[in-house]
Amino acid sequence: MSAIDRKLKRDPTFNPFNDSFDYDIVKKEVRKYQENGEVCDTRIVETALSTSVFNEYYKQYYRLAEKTVLELKTSKDALVRYFFAAANRDLCGIDAELEKKMREVSDLGFEDISGLRIESPVKAFGQVDPFAMIDISVDILNVVLNYLRYHEMSGRNVASRIDKELKSAVISLYRATNIFRLVKEAYETAIWEEGYVELRGQDRDIYVGYCNEMYPIILQVGLMRLQRNVFMYSLNIQREPEMLQSLINGSVMSHK
Repeated sequence: MSAIDRKLKRDPTFNPFNDSFDYDIVKKEVRKYQENGEVCDTRIVETALSTSVFNEYYKQYYRLAEKTVLELKTSKDALVRYFFAAANRDLCGIDAELEKKMREVSDLGFEDISGLRIESPVKAFGQVDPFAMIDISVDILNVVLNYLRYHEMSGRNVASRIDKELKSAVISLYRATNIFRLVKEAYETAIWEEGYVELRGQDRDIYVGYCNEMYPIILQVGLMRLQRNVFMYSLNIQREPEMLQSLINGSVMSHK
């Protein structure tokens, strides 16, 4: 592990999603790394220099979050309920789309289930994995609720009703949080899963790759095996309800 790689993992001044991030320090350390005479890993260098782009996403997102929360002028508890409502709205849409898709197929196997795709609530994302979308809703709420947890909002009134402006603001921030979450997840994949970042073209489009090209394939195979096992176990429980009862009894016994 190079000195730059260690700093990307451990040093908050190298973390673009930390308030301590300092790009001047990053550039200084990269220059030292390039000039020390050792073999230079160009992927690590480019990943380190890409942190300024990720930091801009971080700052833009939290500026938007602060602006939205300040303009809404409602209590923290009320905002928490509204964001949960936004998540439930997506989940209800996913559930309806999933049920529609499953009705279109008379005989479903595991391959059919794992290959199901539905239209994303965000039209720009196109067709998505409905089961992954369920996890994503939880991730989005984690980001929003962590922000609200540390935001000072005392002395605000609870809105008596959700008007169109409030609804639109909550949904817009919820959608923006999803994009921010995707960007942050891509960066963390590069840092913690032996990946790297490339910035391509004049627009500096972000590409994340893996040093081991087989790694994402292995991950996907593992995920498919897990999904298959869960799916088959669920079918067994549906066919034999007493199995579910025995599991409940067993879990109760284990906690006595």
